[in-house]
Amino acid sequence: MKYTLQMFLEDYEGFDWEHGEIVIVDQRKGFSYICTMKNGKLFHPVHMDFSRELRKEVYHWTHTDKTMLIML
Repeated sequence: MKYTLQMFLEDYEGFDWEHGEIVIVDQRKGFSYICTMKNGKLFHPVHMDFSRELRKEVYHWTHTDKTMLIML
């Protein structure tokens, strides 16, 4: 079973999503996004629609108290 970004955001409890910074790296496209979470949804000032990324598989993650790095 593929563990998607959507599943990860809903399941992972070891990070303060609403007050932290989320860095998403899409290794296939070579893009990275620095996001915040507002009302349970990812927000980025330029790239507004994350629906495609939410279906992608999470390969790795790591975080500090304030920053979560997620590799797709």
